[in-house]
Amino acid sequence: MSNYEVDKTSEDTTRNISLSISEADNQRMHETDVAPYLECLTQKQLIFVYALMESNLNVPAATEKAGLSASYGKNLMKDIRVRRAYTALWNQQSFWKVISHAEALAGLSDIIRYGTDTVINPKTGELVEVPTLNRDKMKAYEMLLKHHKILSDGKLDVNHNTNQTIIVDIDDHLDDEMKAYEMGIHNKELERMRKDISNHVIEVEPE
Repeated sequence: MSNYEVDKTSEDTTRNISLSISEADNQRMHETDVAPYLECLTQKQLIFVYALMESNLNVPAATEKAGLSASYGKNLMKDIRVRRAYTALWNQQSFWKVISHAEALAGLSDIIRYGTDTVINPKTGELVEVPTLNRDKMKAYEMLLKHHKILSDGKLDVNHNTNQTIIVDIDDHLDDEMKAYEMGIHNKELERMRKDISNHVIEVEPE
């Protein structure tokens, strides 16, 4: 059988593409139904819970925003239904705010393929995009290789999908050489910028 052919006998037919390989992602996905926790609240309690969300759990600010007295707001915080509703809303929002397993891997891949950084041009003061430093790309590579279990503790598993495994030690001095190389480029760029700036300096003679 060719390396490119699919072994139908070993194919996992139970794999659901709508699910993440991260259990934390799947758990957050099922925590998006907040209706049962909100329907049991009174109108005042519901307004207070949303005010808590908007004020980042600042009880005095939420109480004022909801038009309630300070004492009533404190009493509401003791109500388990209010606390559950607040937690449910945060869990619901975290599904959209927290980077998922797949998004994290995609972000690392983007750094490697198209990585750019935004910096300030000291001459013009404008924001410009520059290529991501090699050390940052190498770090992204390292994280992805460790995720795929190809790299572990500085050792590269060249043949990790076969019965035979070849381990290659990665010399530490290579990282030092990369840093020295990038530092040399950085220093040259700084020197060039200093020359550019010095060429535009206007000397003012004293009166």
